Amino acid sequence: MWLGNDATQMQQMTFTAGLRPDRAVLRIEGPDAAHFLHNLLTADIEALGSGAATYAALLTPQGKILFDLFARYQQSPGDLPAEWSSRDGGAHETEAERARRIGNFIAGMTDRFAITEHQRLFDSTPDLR
Repeated sequence: MWLGNDATQMQQMTFTAGLRPDRAVLRIEGPDAAHFLHNLLTADIEALGSGAATYAALLTPQGKILFDLFARYQQSPGDLPAEWSSRDGGAHETEAERARRIGNFIAGMTDRFAITEHQRLFDSTPDLR
């Protein structure tokens, strides 16, 4: 989530780009650049060191919702519906097996269900729905 005065924060960042036929290279600098990019890209930008670079894809709004759900279920498998919970309670499940199970659950979601599930797990203002 982007916090603060966007106009002020954006003035403190410098954007430059290098274009190639198959991709773009962006350089974004400023005190809040990592935080700004962290929730927009697939890579863990906040974990990068100063001056480091990495390959990342831009998340669409749909991709952001699905990524949020995947991360939440990885961190809190109990938030999954009972029929998608691990049969052995996760005691013998590897991280890769859990990721596969969560990925399969998310892949079967309709867009409407994914949005509703995201609201259920992340919306802090349910009374405004």
